[in-house]
Amino acid sequence: MLTPQDIFRFIFFAFWGGVLFLLIIVWWVVYKCSEPGKAWRNNIIATVVVLGGVFAWIFIPGADERRLNREAEIRRQNRLKSRAVFEELCKTAKKFTGQRTMWKALPC
Repeated sequence: MLTPQDIFRFIFFAFWGGVLFLLIIVWWVVYKCSEPGKAWRNNIIATVVVLGGVFAWIFIPGADERRLNREAEIRRQNRLKSRAVFEELCKTAKKFTGQRTMWKALPC
């Protein structure tokens, strides 16, 4: 039986297998394009660049999501403040409904 844990494990190993496959391709290309004697140094630099790109691809969207969550929280707080002001107006409007007709338009 296939469980969600098995699916996530497969996705995990497939992702890191893909990263390893990408590294092997980059190492082979860098090895073929490098001058003799400098292939190891260039492969190490290529490894750092590729892994840096992979980790940036993983973690940068999280920063954007945190920014969106922060903006949503600010909007929610503003909406709650507006709601509190509206409730206060409704309380005062109930006092004056008999005397002032402009407050009768509020849906309290």
